[in-house]
Amino acid sequence: MELYLKGWEVGFKKVGLSKLMRDGGLSMADAMRVTGEILEGRGVYVFLPNFHDPIELMHGARALGLTEVHVVDRKPDDDPRIRVAHSPSRIVGRIVRGRVEVDAE
Repeated sequence: MELYLKGWEVGFKKVGLSKLMRDGGLSMADAMRVTGEILEGRGVYVFLPNFHDPIELMHGARALGLTEVHVVDRKPDDDPRIRVAHSPSRIVGRIVRGRVEVDAE
């Protein structure tokens, strides 16, 4: 599953985000890189192969203090590594400021 993550609020749990990224299948270095990019204010795409429930994952990430959490379509030819985002791919679900939305096909 691929997420687009951006923004954080007071109380952001950076260690919790790094642990969530590790549970999702990232190395410690990559998990820390994701957290660092978010702290710097950049959006990040991250592919987490160990997660399969997008709603649960979005809620978990949002509970850590992220302000934008989006599930995105991942094209088969996309590079699955972390990439800093300039604009998101086709977003299929999102939680922004605590509100859940899932796009219907």
